[in-house]
Amino acid sequence: MAIPLIYNYKGKMLLRVRPNAKSFIENSIEQPYEIHLIEFESQNDFENFMKDETRKKFLHLKEKSIRTSILIKGFQI
Repeated sequence: MAIPLIYNYKGKMLLRVRPNAKSFIENSIEQPYEIHLIEFESQNDFENFMKDETRKKFLHLKEKSIRTSILIKGFQI
């Protein structure tokens, strides 16, 4: 439900990966079922996405299906 909304806030799905056990060379966390790497043009765009009312209506689905989320804030170099 949230993935289509990303594009409304200048977001871009960079990767959506379902790795298998052979994909990992090393890890110190549980191997994820799926990895999403999403980029927003600005902090403001990300914050507006997080405030989206449609997205909020479906947060209960996210909470039931996602064990862990990791947010990486950085700058492309």
